[in-house]
Amino acid sequence: MKFGLYLPPQIRIFGAFFIYSFCMGSLYPRIPAIQQAMGVGEGALGLALIGAAFGTLISLTFAGPIIERIGYRRTLLTAIPLLSVFYAISVWAQGPVMFFLLLVPVGITIGAIEIIINLEADRVEHAIGRRIMNRPHAFWSFGFFSAGMVGSFVAQTGLSPQMHLAIMIPVVTLVS
Repeated sequence: MKFGLYLPPQIRIFGAFFIYSFCMGSLYPRIPAIQQAMGVGEGALGLALIGAAFGTLISLTFAGPIIERIGYRRTLLTAIPLLSVFYAISVWAQGPVMFFLLLVPVGITIGAIEIIINLEADRVEHAIGRRIMNRPHAFWSFGFFSAGMVGSFVAQTGLSPQMHLAIMIPVVTLVS
């Protein structure tokens, strides 16, 4: 059973890059509030943020066979909303060690999404017979920019990072 709009494959790839980066970019405008809530310096916060990179390395190394077994479409439709859930959970961390640990699943999910959308973009390029890879990455940049703008406006309202990222869960789930 398929649901949603029928769109050409390249448009679906553009949308996947946009939604993924919009979800991913929601955390970064809220970093000052997260740092203030934890009461830590820039160095400790910076080390904690490495948790996402650590998880991504794990995922890029080991997730390929798992994704292949589950299926690309099913994994992507699960992973993008799950990424927003993991981000929303991570901002509840009380200290940098917990923040690091809560960002590891974020990174694992990021790695799985990266594998899928980049391979799918290559597959679509081959299927349609022309290069498109620069445009999906432009949509990624546009999504990250949009998340930064939305996040900075939300931060100006005084809404907590926890509530902001919790609101992102249904938004990302509906759009994906």
